[in-house]
Amino acid sequence: MIEEIENEIDEVTEIEDPLAGLRTEEERDRARRMRPGFANALAACGLSTEEAMSFLGQSRSAIEKKRAGVLAMTPDDAKALSALWHRIRTGRVADLPPGPFGMAVTMLVLSGKHVPKRVPRGRQRYVPTDAPAAEPS
Repeated sequence: MIEEIENEIDEVTEIEDPLAGLRTEEERDRARRMRPGFANALAACGLSTEEAMSFLGQSRSAIEKKRAGVLAMTPDDAKALSALWHRIRTGRVADLPPGPFGMAVTMLVLSGKHVPKRVPRGRQRYVPTDAPAAEPS
């Protein structure tokens, strides 16, 4: 199963120039700083800081610095998060933390494969239990 995910990841190709549509140099600089997208990858996987620490085996400081863009995302981070995202996308999340599990459910809802039950809104109607039953007329 892991080999399938790795093969699927290897088949992904890079876009020729993702910065081509940006006009000003300021837009290009901002995009270059955000390019690794560690924070976006964590968000896409539904990982909180604590879950990311556990999943990637890194300290809180390292996760927060990478999330802020101070440290660069490593190739190992990218590979681990990519494999996690593929599991979320395919719904193989039974043994994952609440964040990725919730993200898998969200993706099912957004893709139209799962429609949540309608939850009645407002408070329930009050029906007295000690009042005598009304006689039929």
